[in-house]
Amino acid sequence: MIHYPLIVVGAGPAGFCAAVAAARMGVKTLLVEQYGMLGGAMTVGGVPYPMCFAAGGRQVIAGVGWELIERLLRGGWARGRGERPYGCVDLDIAMTACEMDAMAQEAGVALLLHCKLCEVRAQGEQILEARFAAPEGLISLKADAWIDATGDGSLAYLAGAAFEMGDARTHEVQPGSLGFWMDGYDLHAMQEETLQEAFQRGRKTGKLIAGDYYGESVWPVLDLFAGHGLNKNHVDIPDVTAHSRTKAALEGRERIARVLQWARESLPEARGIYGAAICPEAWPRESRRILGMSYVTAEDYRQARRYADGICHSYYPMDVHKKPADGAPAFELETHTLSPDRVPSIPLGALVARDFSHLLVAGRCISGDRMAQSAYRVQATCMGMGHAAGVAAAVRLASPGDMREVDAQAVRQALRAQKAVVPD
Repeated sequence: MIHYPLIVVGAGPAGFCAAVAAARMGVKTLLVEQYGMLGGAMTVGGVPYPMCFAAGGRQVIAGVGWELIERLLRGGWARGRGERPYGCVDLDIAMTACEMDAMAQEAGVALLLHCKLCEVRAQGEQILEARFAAPEGLISLKADAWIDATGDGSLAYLAGAAFEMGDARTHEVQPGSLGFWMDGYDLHAMQEETLQEAFQRGRKTGKLIAGDYYGESVWPVLDLFAGHGLNKNHVDIPDVTAHSRTKAALEGRERIARVLQWARESLPEARGIYGAAICPEAWPRESRRILGMSYVTAEDYRQARRYADGICHSYYPMDVHKKPADGAPAFELETHTLSPDRVPSIPLGALVARDFSHLLVAGRCISGDRMAQSAYRVQATCMGMGHAAGVAAAVRLASPGDMREVDAQAVRQALRAQKAVVPD
């Protein structure tokens, strides 16, 4: 059995930042990832825009995640929108993954890729070991502290932690998207009016169906081509099972095929269109939310509540993608705008699993209600949460004890030392 003081499971924006932050504080850290590349939704999932790091002209999320962005900006592998400090940036996927490799190794993080979590053995409030399916067979890992950054809360769930998922009344879960890239067309020759007419003909004839371009009733069709596809479809992912993820992958590829076939047959500017790449799985917008010592509600988020143990900001509107009613447009969105002078924050308690003595959760699966999760799920916020989780684990390991009793002020102080923006 392999033992580390800290094991982080999931190497997306949250897990990456957690591992780097902890390793920089001298903690021997292992970062385990099911794919062969770091970055999660930002790279493997085909969503290379981590969203809001600034609000009203001031930086609200920084630290390890923003350091990655700055390295990419300096190298010309990222583009900021508007003026500095950039609220949003667009990333080059390949170089983002390469830069994350470099940062992790510079920090001394041990990496274990191509290892999918398959079993957790727990007793009482302790995770005794976790087993991963690796190319050579099953690998057993043991840690003094764990960080679940899987997005689905898989480590916590398999250990038996309490969780919520979906709408409490209808059990509906937001649709996901299967990312893809298309090329081989003349974007500059495309005219929005002509595109819109061709798209509507495709919808009427059944060559395209609701959800193939989820923004059809909100954004121009030209945006579908300007973005070269990316995460512009909707697929149903009602739960976290192999069955539903398989159905989502099949549905997503059917949608992509319809878009490419329609474009080739209907648009003179797209006669040479081709699918350049496709993601390995459909990426969910929501799944499990692991219950913690604190619980972030929509009202907390809307009112920008301040917490004594606040560890990072989140600046993205609550944004629930809803399934359309029969015959309705493919895209329905319940959203709540934010004011730049009222920036929400996240408490450390929402990252601390209430059922376990040495387990933190970081990313979209932290403790909160569905509406709040629709906002804090974005990558910039996940980076801030991951950074805080890594620091909290390091603080706790320096004076071993129950993670639920970690010194929040020591965590906040250490975050400031690592150039994170800590809520007042």
